[in-house]
Amino acid sequence: MSDPRFVRIEMLPEKAPPVASGGIIGWLRKNLFYSAGSSIATLATVTVLGWMAWSLLIWLANRVIFMDAGQIVEQNEPEEFFNNPQNERTKLFLSQILRH
Repeated sequence: MSDPRFVRIEMLPEKAPPVASGGIIGWLRKNLFYSAGSSIATLATVTVLGWMAWSLLIWLANRVIFMDAGQIVEQNEPEEFFNNPQNERTKLFLSQILRH
């Protein structure tokens, strides 16, 4: 009945876990979908970390350069760039990412 040629004798080598189950993606999946409270806490943490990184970059930078299609569209100091953009393309971009 059974053919001994198809019986595996040795074990398969261990593989690394898939990319989506490890690292930051795995952490987000595990924590984001565990429960409603966990989802809210994870989203709040990611929001605060993003806000802190954005604030730190503005504080550290002495010039901001905005490029579109490989060309420099606008460059200025951070405060002037974010509060008073001169170019229409820059205004459109900032309105889409900042959403005050």
